[in-house]
Amino acid sequence: RAPRFSTVAGRAGTQRAAMAGLFGAIFGSSSSSTSSAGGPVAGAARNGGASGAPMYSFARLQQLYERLSKFRESDLEKGSEAVVETVRQITEALLWGEAHDARFFDFFCEKTILADFVRVLSLAKAPKQVKLQLLQSLSMLLMNIKCQTSIYYLLSNNHINRLIETKLDFEDEDILGYYMTFIKSLAMRLDNETVKFFFLQHPKPHFPLYVESTRFFDNRDQMVRTAVRTITLQVYRVGDPLVRRFVLQHAAESYFSELAFYLRDLWLRMDVAAEGAQEQRQFVAIEREHELQVDLLIYLSDVFELGVGELTEVLADRLLNCAMLPVLLKGVVAINGDSAVGDGQTRILAPRVALFLIRQVFDILRVPCLLAPLASALLQPFVPAALAYVLPEGPSVGEASPAAHMQEDILPNWLREHFVACLESPEDEIFLLAAVVVHGCLRYVGETPLALGATLGPRKSSPLEVYLTLLHSLGRQPFQNLDILRAFDKILFDVLLDPIVLSSRQVKLEVWKAALAGVRGASSGLAERLQACRELGDAGDWIYDVFAEEWALHHAAMPEFLVFCADPQRLLPASVWVAPRGASSSSSFPALTAGGTQDAKGEARGAVRAFLWGQRLLGRFAAHAAGLEVSPEDGGGEASPVSVEPPQAFSEGETFDLGASPRIVCGVTSSKGKHTRYLLLDGFWFMLVQPDPSTSGWGTIKTLCPLWQVQSMVDRGDPRTLQIFMHNRADKHDSQVTLTFEDVSRCLAANEHVEKHRQQIRLELMEKLVVFVDICSETSSVQIPT
Repeated sequence: RAPRFSTVAGRAGTQRAAMAGLFGAIFGSSSSSTSSAGGPVAGAARNGGASGAPMYSFARLQQLYERLSKFRESDLEKGSEAVVETVRQITEALLWGEAHDARFFDFFCEKTILADFVRVLSLAKAPKQVKLQLLQSLSMLLMNIKCQTSIYYLLSNNHINRLIETKLDFEDEDILGYYMTFIKSLAMRLDNETVKFFFLQHPKPHFPLYVESTRFFDNRDQMVRTAVRTITLQVYRVGDPLVRRFVLQHAAESYFSELAFYLRDLWLRMDVAAEGAQEQRQFVAIEREHELQVDLLIYLSDVFELGVGELTEVLADRLLNCAMLPVLLKGVVAINGDSAVGDGQTRILAPRVALFLIRQVFDILRVPCLLAPLASALLQPFVPAALAYVLPEGPSVGEASPAAHMQEDILPNWLREHFVACLESPEDEIFLLAAVVVHGCLRYVGETPLALGATLGPRKSSPLEVYLTLLHSLGRQPFQNLDILRAFDKILFDVLLDPIVLSSRQVKLEVWKAALAGVRGASSGLAERLQACRELGDAGDWIYDVFAEEWALHHAAMPEFLVFCADPQRLLPASVWVAPRGASSSSSFPALTAGGTQDAKGEARGAVRAFLWGQRLLGRFAAHAAGLEVSPEDGGGEASPVSVEPPQAFSEGETFDLGASPRIVCGVTSSKGKHTRYLLLDGFWFMLVQPDPSTSGWGTIKTLCPLWQVQSMVDRGDPRTLQIFMHNRADKHDSQVTLTFEDVSRCLAANEHVEKHRQQIRLELMEKLVVFVDICSETSSVQIPT
């Protein structure tokens, strides 16, 4: 198909559309032809003309060349249209000739037209439109020429390297965009054979394609940054020893250090965006900075995944020493001090930002030589001296060793106590982020604090401290945010039931001890609150509603853990993340849990959550000890152990014979008008039945809810009206219905029935809850299995 090349116009962002136009119809033979792609000439060219012959001829290419060779710098001052059109048509002819007539490209080589292109591009007075057209033309030639000989000619004679080093106006976004597209198209041709055209060994080693592209690694234009990353990855894949030696030296001396400092700056900018953020509307700035640092981390991961040992070592070294140790770990240290400013000039990350970013590093950069030092600095009680001296607030080289009695190459890890302080933080968000870091250390480094610590020195600080801190938090943390507790559940399951962890009998016993202690503490705390509520009678039965809600949420689907950890919303207060899963929508009527203060309910909810998750964790430990297979989702379909079975099961929509069932006639108003209903006086169900007009004595259930989940209230303004509030029905939403009766006595009788049976069932449920908690407390007192 004959190509067509559109003239260059507009910003660099339009270049894709312009390049796509290359494969349209070619122009006619007239030297002044500027027909548009949709014109009749273009249509004839696309079809090969009336005779089927191509519209371009070899003579036409010669004419175009003659015109180009006569242009002088002074001609460019008069206007660029003629030069642009000539370059465009020469490029079209060459691409057509590539597929149809070898003489076209032979002529291009013979007349060194490429040298003319480079010459015009380097002219100081060449207009912007001419430069854009030349860069676009060269990009299209490189992307579309298939003949290996033609490619070799384009890359020979050092014309391309001179063009790469040509000083253009890179402050102009259009020029820079087309320039980066051009050198990226060069990089896509790079391999062990073609690299000899780009890598110059005399008079000294030089690699313009690589060196010039890396100058724009931090450009504000994402397209330019992406092009730089594509080019460098292509270069790193080349296995030529001389090229690799040059690239390694350049990376070690400048590029990798610049990347590390750029990453550091992105992290500090993210910290600024997160500082003081308390609302969702402030999240946009955090998300923007987060996306930039994630893009850079993914590029760094791509470099690591190439598997080039020397590059991996150098990059890991620069990242550790220029960004991760001095910035991320110093943010962890800030848990015990001011995180706003360090020495008055250097900003220090807030602890939650530092912990969030550490987990990002573990999730994206899965390279042992990078992650192992980070994990050691956070978890090990002792670290190699080489690492100790570069940790924040560590000893200076030459200072007397604080552990002279130990081996010279081992020192106590003073940073670890700051990380443990994060795990002991009363703030749910900081505690959770520290816990996900522990999880990342185990999952991606593949070693445990115990295994690492055992090889490094005496255990004066137990390597189990981190694990025990995690377990003890089960009884310590209030866990007001449900998503935090779910994430913590996943962490405990993965960390404490990991085969590596449980391969040690000592670890297994310590895990059991801590788990049992946590469950006992949670059971004891819940039992005390239950007893206090029982003493209040009906006014204290709200605690059962808390238990029922938490049980349902406890068995809901687990969140996507990695997505949860990577969401920058974790940098906001947990109260503004998202509405808790399963939470009821707000309504104007009172909740079933009326009667307790807000603080009392919050404390009870935390106690119930700790109790339920402790029981679940203990059950999985017991199953694991018995050799049974367990997973984080075990127990998802389990029925509540504290419930009352209905004497008879019903369902909404069911039609049945009412028989002699006691009932009161009432009216229900809806959007479709007022309807007659029977309020059946059942001892377990609140049931509104629509009479069946076709069959006497039969009816269809329209509203169904257990009485213990119903509240009733006689309207003070009209004592014939009864307000009914139903909580957490089968559709998982609160609802309200208004009943009207013929007289006050029927309304009062209906209200008395609802309140009486509601209290009876709730009293029975409270007693069952107390028994259940007592049984669980006794179960947690069993001996630790051996």
